[in-house]
Amino acid sequence: MFDLLIQAEEAGQAFYLRLTEMFAHDSKAAEIWWKMAADEASHIHLLKQAREALTPEQLAAPADPDLLRAARAAAAFSPERVLAQVQTLEDAYQMAHAGENSEFNAVF
Repeated sequence: MFDLLIQAEEAGQAFYLRLTEMFAHDSKAAEIWWKMAADEASHIHLLKQAREALTPEQLAAPADPDLLRAARAAAAFSPERVLAQVQTLEDAYQMAHAGENSEFNAVF
């Protein structure tokens, strides 16, 4: 489960870093995307800390099937596929909004 969650957060971070580059000409937008990427980096760090704090038995315990399904779906996120659809700042906002309001983020 932790690997899936970390993978999803890393994909989110890559998405926001790429938006930072795409909108570097707009300093306010680039700053927001940079902060969103930093937020994802924070999540990655926290997940790794949580995983390290657990015992092997805890890590081997079965995960809730619904949470596991949501984590798998989130880990399947492809920044490249979504970024290919971004032409404008409004597109970027809509894609980011959809990602942040996904079932995965609603669960967690």
